Amino acid sequence: MTSKISKFIEDSSIVIIILIIICGIFLRFSSLIIMGFPLDFPLNGGGLYYQFSKSILENNFSYPITIPYYTENGIPFAYSPLVFYIIAGFSYITHIDILIFHIYFPIILSILSIIAFYYLSKQFLCKKKLIIFSTFLFAILS
Repeated sequence: MTSKISKFIEDSSIVIIILIIICGIFLRFSSLIIMGFPLDFPLNGGGLYYQFSKSILENNFSYPITIPYYTENGIPFAYSPLVFYIIAGFSYITHIDILIFHIYFPIILSILSIIAFYYLSKQFLCKKKLIIFSTFLFAILS
């Protein structure tokens, strides 16, 4: 019985990995599916992260000192700025609203991380069963 399962996993490991990635894609898009794919509501960090990227773009990519609207004098820009600069840059180059990037960019990166995790686990794990199981856990839990 165990040898049949092992043989099945060995023979169809690519198909299983593709199904795991599809499952991960569905899980990552599930909140957007439930909300009807909104184009006017930033998920996760919400408006604060949106305002970070917007301030960077409005300041012609110079580092903003404060972010307005959160206190009387604004809040200090004390976050790691790389992702906000990347989103502002993509928005500037493509002329797509920053809000769209704040909704979809984290999901796309998260999907790509499943694929990266699969290749990383192939480097460190010897057995295909462990590679598939660890990729599955990563896809559903991260």
